[in-house]
Amino acid sequence: MAEAADPDRVENWPESQFNVGPVAYVHAFGQIALTSAMLEELLSMKLIQRLPMNAEVSTPLIHALNNRERADWLKALVSAEEKESTVQNLTSHGILCCDICLDNRNMLVHALYTGMDHQAAVMKLTKRSRSDPLKEMKFQVSLEQLRKIADEMGETTNFMLELWEYVRTRQMKARVEYDLPLPPLPEKPALPNRLTIPPPPADRRA
Repeated sequence: MAEAADPDRVENWPESQFNVGPVAYVHAFGQIALTSAMLEELLSMKLIQRLPMNAEVSTPLIHALNNRERADWLKALVSAEEKESTVQNLTSHGILCCDICLDNRNMLVHALYTGMDHQAAVMKLTKRSRSDPLKEMKFQVSLEQLRKIADEMGETTNFMLELWEYVRTRQMKARVEYDLPLPPLPEKPALPNRLTIPPPPADRRA
């Protein structure tokens, strides 16, 4: 009698009729989705840190905004109030990195999976145009592209978290009598690559 398949092994779940792509691609998509959620939360944390009100008041206001509005508000606050030019420059860079990362996430998670081109080693996706929903745009991504997008999100998340920690420690130093050592400022990461449609063009024969 054959042994039942172990459902905890990734190759055995989900069942084939529910499968939406190779395991490695789905793994990369999952990493992108979870990391981008942390990045969104960090945008909120950075805003809460800067606003002259307690978190109970600021949090509902912030969560009523979309990511673009949060980023614009944070950028305006930092531009108007940040006294350290290095922190201002790093924060502006981080906001731009967040913008690219979250745009990439939106493009990928709102796309429909249409299959694999195993010869070209790419996943084929399609997305409706925001301005014209009758227009369907086809594009494709390789596993290497997906993993790079996920890695860039991870780098941006760590960068923003280290910036948050620096400002938090600086604020604590101003409130207490004893001296707290400031953590080092993070190094500026390279700007993530922006995923565009099509990246590269899908096979027009498909």
